[in-house]
Amino acid sequence: MGLVHAITEVLTTMGTAAPDLVGAMLSILRPTAKDLDAIFVRGSVRRDPEPLPAVTVPGVARTVVRFADAGSLVRPPSGFDRRYATIAQFLAPGPLWAAFVYLDAEGRPLASFDGLVLRRDRWCWCPRPWSFLGAPVATALNHWTF
Repeated sequence: MGLVHAITEVLTTMGTAAPDLVGAMLSILRPTAKDLDAIFVRGSVRRDPEPLPAVTVPGVARTVVRFADAGSLVRPPSGFDRRYATIAQFLAPGPLWAAFVYLDAEGRPLASFDGLVLRRDRWCWCPRPWSFLGAPVATALNHWTF
């Protein structure tokens, strides 16, 4: 899959790039309202998500990316936060999700991120996807425990 290879390359670049380049890359990955409608079950998402986190991580030697489809997030695989199991019912079926970790030269984790999602031919970044849930859904899930 060419898109999987391409996003791995982008993530590797983001791990070592200058902050202004990282900002430009993140703006490309920011989900639009149309993206959010396709990624989450209709009516479950809020329209004012938190800002995207910074990604510049010094000393990156390697990037490991793990992938899962929305259905498998009911039991999150290695590399995915356990909170995916709680919100899996609010993720639209089909999109491919990715979690990634930056490693130093000795293979030790420097930083990990999640919420990268493939929507047709476009990658979007929805880090901490539970933070995208609207108030009624978040309240029903006891969102304050996140």
